[in-house]
This record gives sequence, C-alpha cells and structure tokens, in this order.
Amino acid sequence: MKENIMCSFIVPCYNTAVYLPKCLNSIIRQTYKNWEIIVINDGSTDNTADIAYSYAKNDNRIKVFSQKNQGASAARNKALEAARGDYIIFLDSDDWYKDENCLEQIIKTSDNGDADIVVFRYQQVLDESHLCKEEYLLYFEKMAEFIYTGEEYLQIVLSKDEVYQWYLCLYAFKRELWSGAHVFFDTELCALEDMDILYKVILKAQNLRILNRPVYQYRVAREGALTTRTKKLMHNMLAVYRNNINTVNEMNINEDLKKLLNSNFSIGYFWVLAEINYFDKSDKTEIFNLLNENRNLMNYATRKKNVFIRRLVNILGLHITAKLLFAYHKWRKK
Repeated sequence: MKENIMCSFIVPCYNTAVYLPKCLNSIIRQTYKNWEIIVINDGSTDNTADIAYSYAKNDNRIKVFSQKNQGASAARNKALEAARGDYIIFLDSDDWYKDENCLEQIIKTSDNGDADIVVFRYQQVLDESHLCKEEYLLYFEKMAEFIYTGEEYLQIVLSKDEVYQWYLCLYAFKRELWSGAHVFFDTELCALEDMDILYKVILKAQNLRILNRPVYQYRVAREGALTTRTKKLMHNMLAVYRNNINTVNEMNINEDLKKLLNSNFSIGYFWVLAEINYFDKSDKTEIFNLLNENRNLMNYATRKKNVFIRRLVNILGLHITAKLLFAYHKWRKK
C-alpha cells in the first residue's frame, strides 16, 4: 500500500524505563513505516530519558523532548505542538500494540486518510503473556461497516455502554481536530484528563470509522501505577464531572445525546460517594461538603444502579448512604 499518510505517535513518559522499550519497539516493528514518535520525558528520575535518547539516536523518526515534571497534560500539549503527522495517535509508555500490522490496518480503515477519526478495540493485559479480560468494545462488530459523525458515534456507544470509558489511546485523530480547533489538555488536572477533552474532539468529527479488532494492549496493575486516593483527586474528579455537564448543556447537540453524556459523567459522583469512607475524619468532612455542593450531579443519572443510590441519598442522606456503599464494596471484595 502507498505510505503517503504520516502518523505522529505521542508518548509521554515518567519513570517507565522498564516498559518503554517494549512500547517503542511495538511501533518500530510496524509494517507501515511512515510515522514519527514524539517522546516527552516528563522529569523522570530513572533512566527513561537515556533509553528514549538511545532510540532517537538510532532512528531519526524518533524525537525526544525533556521537561521538568509537569504531568501528562503538559507533556501531551508539548508533543501536539511538535507533531507533524496527518494523524495523531496517543500511546502510554507502559502499553504497546498487539501486532506488527496494526498501523497498516488503521490506515486502511481511514480509507487512505479520509476519516477524521479511526477508533479501535483494546485488551487489558496483566503481563506480556496474560490477558486480564479477553476483549472490550465487542459491539464494534456490528458498527464497523458504517461511517459516523462524532455525534452519531457517541449516541450509539453510550446507548450500548452506560459506563463507556474515555480512553484517549484508542483513537487515531486527524491532526486538524487538535491544531485547527486549538484544543489542549488542562494542565491543572491531576486525573481524568482524557474524559475532560475526548468527547469534545470526537464531536468535531464528520467522518468516524471503526477498526473492529484489538489493537491496543493496555497494561493493568503495573508497579507505581496505582492511583492514590487523595482529597485533591476527589476535588479534581468532581470538578471535571461538573464542568463536563455544564459544557454539554451549552452544546448544540441533540437532547438525547446530552442525557447520555451527562449520565455517563454523573457516574463519577457515585464513585466518590462510595470511596469517601477510606479517608480520615478531617478529609472526609471536606469531601462530604464537596458532595453536598455538587449534589445536583445525581439528577443526571439514568443508570438504574445510580438512580437507586440517588433515592437512598434522598431518603437516608449522604452519610448513611456512603456507609452502606462502603460496606457493600468491602463485602464484594471478600
């Protein structure tokens, strides 16, 4: 096939020296060769930078930038400024691509660059030999033969999957969706950066196509990757949910899609409610205050489980409902 379409892989790195070679090698071995890799070393304290620069020395398609630790959002923004490809593809530095023809299949699915976005499936992997769960997004099988606008795509997937996950790395984006719209990651966020921006970019697509095969290998439970419960994280999460719902309510999209998006975003409120009893007393008081201030987020829930929890809150209050959820989750983990 002609290799006239160039792809820019964006790989932010922070202390992933153990995993980075497998990540980069999975791109280098692709049968489709018209690509560049932009590695952003985000203040790593291990030898991540040395590994990245050694790869760049041996392949001029690999570019490495180092900066003080500023987080994944700042790293991605820097890479977006440097990217020159027709398509932008994000890849976390501890993950990799399944086969050597993944990129070739993405380009074919794009119809030689006509698509604004190509979406593909993924597998969760405990290690290189073990699948955590076989595959995700299996409903893509019946969707893959059609072309969608971003609005149509979100309407369908959110109808099929109420807890649809906003994984940035499962998409190949036309660069214009980012550079032309001046879309950037919010550097103030410490979590949910993908959720904060992804739906806005998808909604800009007029030609979205689906590659119905597992391309991305998502490593779970790696050392150093566990998210620590912090008061700042809860602040961050509730702010993203609230801001997303406010943004959606102002959008010129159909009302059914607004309801689906807002219900998806409201799910996080119930997660925070279930997590609150892991905190000490002083932090718990502050987080309960945040939940009270954002109580209206529950009104957007349409998922049966969360509608039921909302009813419990209205009858029993936040504190008792939180204790019940905490006890239930501990029981389920036994």
